[in-house]
Amino acid sequence: MAEYERFLDIAGGDRALAKLLHQSLTHLEQGVGGPALQELARDVLSGRTDLREVANSSAYAEAFQESLRRFHQWRAEAGPEEVARLAEQAEQRAAALRAELAPDGPDHASPPGPS
Repeated sequence: MAEYERFLDIAGGDRALAKLLHQSLTHLEQGVGGPALQELARDVLSGRTDLREVANSSAYAEAFQESLRRFHQWRAEAGPEEVARLAEQAEQRAAALRAELAPDGPDHASPPGPS
């Protein structure tokens, strides 16, 4: 089993989103989001906790609030064209990963529908 597969549940069964989530946590584990998010990522990736527990905990609330504040500031400064361009880029990356990870090739690469 690939490391990212343990995130399939929280990613709604979408293998590409699960892999992107794992990659994002690995990036945070390197410290790019500061020490609190580095600790969070380390704990999630090591299996000491999971994202649902983290979301229901106040332990990382301050770090989340600061990150959200910075995101809102960036979004206001970036403008709608830049936000749309990056959203399209993210969708293309997810689509490419879906094609790469599809068990039966690109014809089976669409994200799962609602249950």
